[in-house]
Amino acid sequence: MVNQIIQKEVDIFESFVKEHFIQEQDYYIYNIEVFKKLLFESLMVPFLESLKPYYYKNKYYYLERSPMTFNYFNTILRQIFKRNQIHFVKKVKYVMSKYQVEYYIYFNGAD
Repeated sequence: MVNQIIQKEVDIFESFVKEHFIQEQDYYIYNIEVFKKLLFESLMVPFLESLKPYYYKNKYYYLERSPMTFNYFNTILRQIFKRNQIHFVKKVKYVMSKYQVEYYIYFNGAD
């Protein structure tokens, strides 16, 4: 099936995940803390800009939403997971009467 959002495999994604996400045994964790860290260190906007060559022009609005929220960024991640055929597991944790989404990302031969 042809992907109508991302036109080619996002080859910069794996290095971004390995550099900025939390590494566990054989997977990487993405959660609200990682998202806040990306925002605080001003890494979000450059990453989203670097994704533009991979997206169709009529789908740039995914990358240009302002402000970029946790859920908006989750949508972008899921799009990349699907396009790059990356295995991930979504877990919902309840903390202080609110739910938090965590993604466990598995790469083939994770470091």
